Amino acid sequence: MGLMAIKTAIIAFILIVPMSVHAEDVQTAKKIPEKYLAIKNPYAGSSKLVALERGRSVYSRKCAKCHGENGDGVGGILEGFALPVFNKEFFSQKEDGYIFWLIEQGLSGTLMPSFGPDSGDNLSADDIWKAIIFVRERFGK
Repeated sequence: MGLMAIKTAIIAFILIVPMSVHAEDVQTAKKIPEKYLAIKNPYAGSSKLVALERGRSVYSRKCAKCHGENGDGVGGILEGFALPVFNKEFFSQKEDGYIFWLIEQGLSGTLMPSFGPDSGDNLSADDIWKAIIFVRERFGK
C-alpha cells in the first residue's frame, strides 16, 4: 500500500468514525450542567408567537442544511448519517434547557457543532430560544 493510500485511509477513518457515532450515545457520556436543565424558554407560553418567525429564519439558515427542512435529515448535507429525527417522541423526551445546551455547546465527537457565543456561528441566546420554539411547533406535534 502506498503512502498516499495510507494517508487517505487514515483521513477517511478520522472523518467517518465520529460521524457514525449517534449523537444520543455521545451526549449520555457528557454531563449536562445543572444550570441548563433548570432554565426555561422565555418564549414558551404566551410570547411564543413572537418567536416563531425568527425561529424559522434561524432554523433555515443554521439547522436545515444538516437536519433537513422537515427535521428528519432528508435533503440535508448529512443525509444518511444517524441524526436525531425531530418529532413528537424526540421533543417529549427533551426539556428546552437540554436542547439549548446541545445547540449552544454542540456535541464533541459528532457532527453537531457549537452555535454558542464562542463559536464561529455565534447565535445569541435569544435566537437559540426562538429556534427551539420553532422546531417544537413545527416538528414536535
